[in-house]
Amino acid sequence: MFEISSQQEPFSERSCDGSHSESLPSISESVREESLVRGLFHFGVISLLGSPAAGKGTQSRILSSEYGPTHISTGDLVRHEISSNGPRKATIESLAAQGKLIPDEIVMDLLRKRLSHIDREKGVVLDGCPRTAHQALLLPALLEEFGMRLSGVLELNVPEKEAHKRLLTRIAQGSTREDDTPEKLTERYKEYLSHANALQRALESICPISQVDASSSLEETTQILRTTLAQLAKHQQQG
Repeated sequence: MFEISSQQEPFSERSCDGSHSESLPSISESVREESLVRGLFHFGVISLLGSPAAGKGTQSRILSSEYGPTHISTGDLVRHEISSNGPRKATIESLAAQGKLIPDEIVMDLLRKRLSHIDREKGVVLDGCPRTAHQALLLPALLEEFGMRLSGVLELNVPEKEAHKRLLTRIAQGSTREDDTPEKLTERYKEYLSHANALQRALESICPISQVDASSSLEETTQILRTTLAQLAKHQQQG
């Protein structure tokens, strides 16, 4: 597995008396890093994975806003299929009610349809996909159909206790998702863990995986993601 540290190297700056002091990276360095990250998304896909309530959707929206890629949530695609009375509605509703994963073929078909309607040059931040080893093996060929590539995978790690805490907050804030219940979260978390090892093994043969501690604050996690993406971009640029 390709490990990327979430710690940035300190930026050394010479002061007026000739001594060195540590400070934040210069503006020019920040601009260069942003440009490198945008390069990752040029016809590229960054996948954000993690357990339920790990913050994938929130962080995906932030990355989309900052760097310009389209945010695609396979969970949202599935929910839209239900709300729009799509042909797979009955199958999806039955599985969702049990907290089970949707069949890989349905997920990939919904993703294919969505990819055909976006500006692919700006790239994609893919929220919650792949979810299984089979999806991971199917994804590169699917992206290749559209001239795209999987640039990297970021896995957000949150303990189950913290996931439950976040879910209760989401419910209190008025979440209308049918699977946003403590009971369903427990089922979804177990389902996630049951696929985790096989998924990781499949992904390791395809592209880098970066582990991200997402149990801290929203702002801290976002900064870790920025740093990780910049380091991933530099690594790929170096060959």
